[in-house]
Amino acid sequence: MSQIVVGQTKFSRLLWAALAKRGINSITEYPDGHKTIDIAILPAHLYIEVDGVQHLNNPKQIIKDFKRDYYSSEGGFYTLHIHNDDIKNHLNSIADAIEDVVKNKQMPVLKPTIDLTDNILKNTRALIWKRMSGEILFLLTQEASGSFTIAGGCKDLGDVDLRSALRRELQEELGLKPEDYSIATTDIKKEYENLYKDPQSERFEKKTIIYIFIVSDLKKEPIPSSEIKNVLWLTKEEALAAFSAPHMKELFQLAVDRI
Repeated sequence: MSQIVVGQTKFSRLLWAALAKRGINSITEYPDGHKTIDIAILPAHLYIEVDGVQHLNNPKQIIKDFKRDYYSSEGGFYTLHIHNDDIKNHLNSIADAIEDVVKNKQMPVLKPTIDLTDNILKNTRALIWKRMSGEILFLLTQEASGSFTIAGGCKDLGDVDLRSALRRELQEELGLKPEDYSIATTDIKKEYENLYKDPQSERFEKKTIIYIFIVSDLKKEPIPSSEIKNVLWLTKEEALAAFSAPHMKELFQLAVDRI
């Protein structure tokens, strides 16, 4: 479902509404760790910036935008810049064109650059929990392969730090914005060898360090994106039975003990 927040400009609000009418789910004022994006269409890996003239006649702003777009591309996102006047004069044709590109998947995949500093993968995971009817439940995500895990993923070069990497993953996988939950750092940091078995992957035979965060106080229910097959709220015993990967069981048990 498209989301709109206070702070949007008149013209970005017009474009957001036009896209929503065309069935394009988007998020406004989306924080990516480096900047706030006017309109983000996460499944398409597309950021839309609705710009005023200061983005064209101010040299410092031009350089700043170059840097911002660079970090977005490092994170696997294209950036489309649209001027206010173009939205004013050509709103429907612009929205039609974006709809066609997004719905027909005409955009080539821009592969994020994974942070492989020191030849080590940095992976962030969130133990998401809530209390319901006196019982503690934990959120598990089911991947396309059918295996269960806890939400999260690898840090990209475009991520400022581990926490921002996890916030990006929670937004992309579950539609959770930073204001939708509370997050706490833990001391859980585990190293693993050869978690990734595909020899064609850049992750193959790399050492992986997994960092665990605790996420609670959800303000909304997570909504799985196309990256995720399903999400389930399970008891501790049910979750442990659902995991097939030994390292995920270990991390889950360690995290549960921190609650």
